[in-house]
Amino acid sequence: MLSTLAHFSIPSFFYVWIFWLAATLVLLSNPEFQGISLYVISILEALTIGVLISLSFSIIFTGLKNFYPSENDHVLIKSAGIAQSAQSVYLPGDVYHQVAIHEAGHLLSLGLYETLPDTIEVFINSHYSNPTGNVSYRYKNAYSSSFVSRLAEMKFSLAGISAELAVLNKEKLGSRSDYSGWEQKAREVLDEGYGIKPWFIHPSNKAEALINAKTLKAMRSEQIDYMMEFMKENSELILEIAEVLKTEGRCATEIVLPFISRAKLLSVPSLKHRT
Repeated sequence: MLSTLAHFSIPSFFYVWIFWLAATLVLLSNPEFQGISLYVISILEALTIGVLISLSFSIIFTGLKNFYPSENDHVLIKSAGIAQSAQSVYLPGDVYHQVAIHEAGHLLSLGLYETLPDTIEVFINSHYSNPTGNVSYRYKNAYSSSFVSRLAEMKFSLAGISAELAVLNKEKLGSRSDYSGWEQKAREVLDEGYGIKPWFIHPSNKAEALINAKTLKAMRSEQIDYMMEFMKENSELILEIAEVLKTEGRCATEIVLPFISRAKLLSVPSLKHRT
Protein backbone atom coordinates (compact mmCIF):
# COMPACT_ATOMS: atom_id res chain seq x y z
CA MET A 1 0.00 0.00 0.00
CA LEU A 2 2.89 2.33 0.84
CA SER A 3 4.43 1.55 -2.52
CA THR A 4 1.19 2.39 -4.31
CA LEU A 5 0.90 5.69 -2.44
CA ALA A 6 4.49 6.60 -3.23
CA HIS A 7 4.06 5.89 -6.94
CA PHE A 8 0.65 7.35 -7.62
CA SER A 9 -0.35 10.00 -5.08
CA ILE A 10 2.19 12.67 -6.07
CA PRO A 11 1.03 12.95 -9.71
CA SER A 12 -2.64 12.83 -8.67
CA PHE A 13 -2.30 15.49 -5.96
CA PHE A 14 -0.10 17.62 -8.19
CA TYR A 15 -2.54 17.77 -11.09
CA VAL A 16 -5.46 18.54 -8.80
CA TRP A 17 -3.34 21.16 -7.00
CA ILE A 18 -2.52 22.88 -10.30
CA PHE A 19 -6.24 22.90 -11.21
CA TRP A 20 -7.26 24.50 -7.92
CA LEU A 21 -4.41 27.01 -8.10
CA ALA A 22 -5.60 28.15 -11.52
CA ALA A 23 -9.22 28.30 -10.29
CA THR A 24 -8.17 30.36 -7.27
CA LEU A 25 -6.31 32.89 -9.41
CA VAL A 26 -9.32 33.27 -11.71
CA LEU A 27 -11.76 33.75 -8.81
CA LEU A 28 -9.50 36.19 -6.97
CA SER A 29 -9.35 38.37 -10.07
CA ASN A 30 -13.16 38.72 -10.03
CA PRO A 31 -14.65 40.69 -7.06
CA GLU A 32 -18.03 38.98 -7.51
CA PHE A 33 -16.55 35.65 -6.34
CA GLN A 34 -14.62 36.77 -3.25
CA GLY A 35 -16.66 34.55 -0.91
CA ILE A 36 -16.15 31.52 -3.12
CA SER A 37 -12.45 32.39 -3.48
CA LEU A 38 -11.88 32.00 0.27
CA TYR A 39 -13.43 28.52 0.11
CA VAL A 40 -11.28 27.59 -2.90
CA ILE A 41 -8.13 28.85 -1.11
CA SER A 42 -8.90 26.56 1.82
CA ILE A 43 -9.15 23.57 -0.53
CA LEU A 44 -5.91 24.62 -2.19
CA GLU A 45 -4.15 24.71 1.20
CA ALA A 46 -5.43 21.20 1.97
CA LEU A 47 -4.19 19.89 -1.37
CA THR A 48 -0.79 21.50 -0.81
CA ILE A 49 -0.50 19.71 2.52
CA GLY A 50 -1.47 16.44 0.75
CA VAL A 51 1.27 16.89 -1.84
CA LEU A 52 3.87 17.51 0.87
CA ILE A 53 2.76 14.46 2.87
CA SER A 54 2.82 12.28 -0.25
CA LEU A 55 6.27 13.55 -1.16
CA SER A 56 7.51 12.71 2.34
CA PHE A 57 6.13 9.16 2.08
CA SER A 58 7.84 8.75 -1.30
CA ILE A 59 11.23 9.87 0.03
CA ILE A 60 10.97 7.60 3.09
CA PHE A 61 9.84 4.61 1.00
CA THR A 62 12.65 5.07 -1.52
CA GLY A 63 15.22 5.26 1.27
CA LEU A 64 13.94 2.10 2.94
CA LYS A 65 13.87 0.31 -0.42
CA ASN A 66 17.53 1.13 -1.03
CA PHE A 67 18.64 -0.05 2.41
CA TYR A 68 16.37 -3.11 2.55
CA PRO A 69 15.71 -4.55 -0.95
CA SER A 70 12.74 -6.86 -1.15
CA GLU A 71 12.90 -10.51 -2.18
CA ASN A 72 11.49 -9.62 -5.59
CA ASP A 73 14.29 -7.09 -6.11
CA HIS A 74 16.89 -9.83 -5.53
CA VAL A 75 15.15 -12.12 -8.03
CA LEU A 76 15.22 -9.38 -10.67
CA ILE A 77 18.93 -8.77 -10.14
CA LYS A 78 19.68 -12.47 -10.42
CA SER A 79 17.62 -12.67 -13.60
CA ALA A 80 19.68 -9.84 -15.06
CA GLY A 81 22.80 -11.86 -14.28
CA ILE A 82 21.42 -14.94 -16.05
CA ALA A 83 20.49 -12.79 -19.02
CA GLN A 84 24.07 -11.41 -19.08
CA SER A 85 22.85 -7.89 -18.62
CA ALA A 86 25.40 -5.07 -18.66
CA GLN A 87 23.82 -3.86 -15.43
CA SER A 88 24.41 -7.15 -13.63
CA VAL A 89 26.73 -7.39 -10.64
CA TYR A 90 26.33 -11.16 -10.30
CA LEU A 91 29.66 -12.79 -11.15
CA PRO A 92 30.02 -11.79 -14.84
CA GLY A 93 33.34 -13.64 -14.90
CA ASP A 94 31.42 -16.90 -14.43
CA VAL A 95 29.51 -16.26 -17.66
CA TYR A 96 32.78 -15.58 -19.46
CA HIS A 97 34.22 -18.79 -18.02
CA GLN A 98 31.17 -20.72 -19.18
CA VAL A 99 31.61 -19.47 -22.76
CA ALA A 100 35.27 -20.50 -22.60
CA ILE A 101 34.26 -24.02 -21.48
CA HIS A 102 31.72 -24.18 -24.31
CA GLU A 103 34.28 -23.28 -27.00
CA ALA A 104 36.90 -25.55 -25.43
CA GLY A 105 34.44 -28.42 -25.86
CA HIS A 106 33.94 -27.65 -29.55
CA LEU A 107 37.70 -27.40 -30.02
CA LEU A 108 38.51 -30.68 -28.28
CA SER A 109 35.89 -32.58 -30.31
CA LEU A 110 37.99 -32.04 -33.43
CA GLY A 111 40.10 -34.89 -32.06
CA LEU A 112 37.24 -37.19 -33.09
CA TYR A 113 37.68 -36.32 -36.79
CA GLU A 114 39.32 -38.86 -39.11
CA THR A 115 41.64 -36.11 -40.36
CA LEU A 116 42.44 -32.95 -38.43
CA PRO A 117 41.70 -29.67 -40.25
CA ASP A 118 44.63 -27.78 -41.75
CA THR A 119 43.75 -24.52 -40.03
CA ILE A 120 41.84 -24.03 -36.79
CA GLU A 121 40.92 -20.83 -34.99
CA VAL A 122 39.00 -20.28 -31.77
CA PHE A 123 38.12 -17.03 -30.05
CA ILE A 124 36.04 -15.63 -27.24
CA ASN A 125 35.45 -11.92 -26.76
CA SER A 126 36.32 -10.04 -23.62
CA HIS A 127 32.98 -8.32 -23.11
CA TYR A 128 31.74 -9.70 -19.79
CA SER A 129 28.28 -8.23 -20.39
CA ASN A 130 27.67 -10.35 -23.49
CA PRO A 131 30.50 -12.86 -24.08
CA THR A 132 30.47 -14.89 -27.30
CA GLY A 133 32.84 -17.30 -28.97
CA ASN A 134 33.47 -19.34 -32.09
CA VAL A 135 35.53 -22.25 -33.37
CA SER A 136 36.25 -22.37 -37.10
CA TYR A 137 38.36 -24.73 -39.19
CA ARG A 138 39.29 -25.32 -42.81
CA TYR A 139 40.73 -28.07 -45.01
CA LYS A 140 43.04 -27.23 -47.91
CA ASN A 141 41.88 -30.23 -49.93
CA ALA A 142 38.56 -32.05 -50.32
CA TYR A 143 37.27 -33.35 -47.02
CA SER A 144 36.03 -36.93 -46.59
CA SER A 145 32.25 -37.25 -46.45
CA SER A 146 32.24 -40.77 -44.98
CA PHE A 147 29.73 -41.72 -42.32
CA VAL A 148 32.40 -41.54 -39.61
CA SER A 149 33.27 -38.01 -40.74
CA ARG A 150 29.61 -36.98 -40.77
CA LEU A 151 29.16 -38.47 -37.33
CA ALA A 152 32.14 -36.46 -36.08
CA GLU A 153 30.59 -33.27 -37.47
CA MET A 154 27.40 -34.01 -35.56
CA LYS A 155 29.37 -34.51 -32.36
CA PHE A 156 31.18 -31.24 -33.00
CA SER A 157 27.78 -29.48 -32.96
CA LEU A 158 26.92 -30.98 -29.56
CA ALA A 159 30.40 -30.63 -28.06
CA GLY A 160 29.98 -27.16 -26.54
CA ILE A 161 26.72 -28.05 -24.82
CA SER A 162 28.16 -31.36 -23.60
CA ALA A 163 31.25 -29.67 -22.16
CA GLU A 164 29.13 -27.26 -20.14
CA LEU A 165 26.93 -30.03 -18.81
CA ALA A 166 29.87 -32.31 -17.98
CA VAL A 167 32.18 -29.72 -16.42
CA LEU A 168 29.79 -27.10 -15.04
CA ASN A 169 26.51 -29.03 -14.85
CA LYS A 170 24.69 -26.20 -16.66
CA GLU A 171 23.91 -25.22 -20.23
CA LYS A 172 24.65 -21.87 -21.85
CA LEU A 173 21.84 -19.61 -22.95
CA GLY A 174 21.90 -19.56 -26.72
CA SER A 175 22.73 -23.25 -27.23
CA ARG A 176 19.68 -23.52 -29.47
CA SER A 177 21.83 -22.72 -32.52
CA ASP A 178 24.05 -25.73 -31.71
CA TYR A 179 21.01 -27.98 -31.51
CA SER A 180 19.72 -26.57 -34.79
CA GLY A 181 23.04 -27.23 -36.52
CA TRP A 182 23.09 -30.77 -35.18
CA GLU A 183 19.55 -31.51 -36.37
CA GLN A 184 20.31 -30.33 -39.89
CA LYS A 185 23.28 -32.70 -40.10
CA ALA A 186 21.29 -35.53 -38.48
CA ARG A 187 18.47 -35.24 -41.01
CA GLU A 188 20.96 -35.41 -43.88
CA VAL A 189 22.59 -38.52 -42.41
CA LEU A 190 19.24 -40.21 -41.78
CA ASP A 191 17.98 -39.36 -45.28
CA GLU A 192 21.06 -41.08 -46.68
CA GLY A 193 20.25 -44.27 -44.82
CA TYR A 194 22.44 -44.05 -41.74
CA GLY A 195 21.34 -44.03 -38.15
CA ILE A 196 18.47 -45.22 -36.03
CA LYS A 197 15.31 -46.79 -37.44
CA PRO A 198 12.63 -45.89 -38.30
CA TRP A 199 12.97 -42.80 -40.48
CA PHE A 200 10.69 -41.36 -43.15
CA ILE A 201 12.57 -39.28 -45.73
CA HIS A 202 9.35 -37.62 -46.82
CA PRO A 203 6.81 -37.95 -43.99
CA SER A 204 3.31 -37.85 -45.44
CA ASN A 205 1.30 -37.47 -42.25
CA LYS A 206 1.51 -36.38 -38.64
CA ALA A 207 2.17 -39.91 -37.37
CA GLU A 208 5.27 -40.29 -39.56
CA ALA A 209 6.49 -36.83 -38.56
CA LEU A 210 6.14 -37.80 -34.88
CA ILE A 211 8.10 -40.99 -35.50
CA ASN A 212 10.87 -38.93 -37.12
CA ALA A 213 10.89 -36.60 -34.12
CA LYS A 214 11.29 -39.54 -31.74
CA THR A 215 14.12 -40.94 -33.87
CA LEU A 216 15.93 -37.60 -33.80
CA LYS A 217 15.46 -37.35 -30.05
CA ALA A 218 16.86 -40.86 -29.51
CA MET A 219 19.80 -40.18 -31.80
CA ARG A 220 20.63 -36.90 -30.09
CA SER A 221 20.34 -38.47 -26.66
CA GLU A 222 22.77 -41.22 -27.68
CA GLN A 223 25.31 -38.74 -28.99
CA ILE A 224 25.02 -36.38 -26.02
CA ASP A 225 25.60 -39.35 -23.68
CA TYR A 226 28.74 -40.20 -25.62
CA MET A 227 29.95 -36.60 -25.69
CA MET A 228 29.25 -36.19 -21.98
CA GLU A 229 31.50 -39.17 -21.25
CA PHE A 230 34.12 -37.80 -23.62
CA MET A 231 34.05 -34.40 -21.88
CA LYS A 232 34.16 -35.92 -18.38
CA GLU A 233 37.16 -38.00 -19.41
CA ASN A 234 38.84 -34.82 -20.63
CA SER A 235 37.48 -32.37 -18.04
CA GLU A 236 40.92 -31.26 -16.79
CA LEU A 237 42.06 -30.63 -20.35
CA ILE A 238 38.90 -28.60 -21.07
CA LEU A 239 39.54 -26.42 -18.03
CA GLU A 240 43.14 -25.93 -19.16
CA ILE A 241 42.01 -24.88 -22.65
CA ALA A 242 39.39 -22.54 -21.16
CA GLU A 243 42.01 -20.73 -19.11
CA VAL A 244 44.18 -20.22 -22.20
CA LEU A 245 41.19 -18.88 -24.14
CA LYS A 246 40.29 -16.47 -21.34
CA THR A 247 43.89 -15.20 -21.30
CA GLU A 248 44.58 -15.06 -25.04
CA GLY A 249 41.10 -14.36 -26.39
CA ARG A 250 42.02 -15.77 -29.82
CA CYS A 251 44.10 -18.89 -30.55
CA ALA A 252 45.29 -20.24 -33.89
CA THR A 253 46.29 -23.70 -35.12
CA GLU A 254 49.77 -23.88 -33.59
CA ILE A 255 48.39 -23.15 -30.12
CA VAL A 256 45.37 -25.47 -30.15
CA LEU A 257 46.76 -28.56 -31.91
CA PRO A 258 48.81 -29.72 -28.88
CA PHE A 259 45.62 -29.66 -26.77
CA ILE A 260 43.63 -31.64 -29.35
CA SER A 261 46.39 -34.26 -29.59
CA ARG A 262 46.12 -34.86 -25.82
CA ALA A 263 42.41 -35.72 -25.94
CA LYS A 264 41.48 -39.16 -24.57
CA LEU A 265 39.23 -40.86 -27.12
CA LEU A 266 36.35 -43.23 -26.44
CA SER A 267 34.80 -45.94 -28.58
CA VAL A 268 32.40 -44.64 -31.27
CA PRO A 269 28.66 -45.42 -30.75
CA SER A 270 27.31 -47.99 -33.20
CA LEU A 271 25.05 -46.13 -35.64
CA LYS A 272 24.63 -48.63 -38.43
CA HIS A 273 23.55 -48.26 -42.06
CA ARG A 274 19.90 -49.11 -42.57
CA THR A 275 19.06 -51.97 -44.90
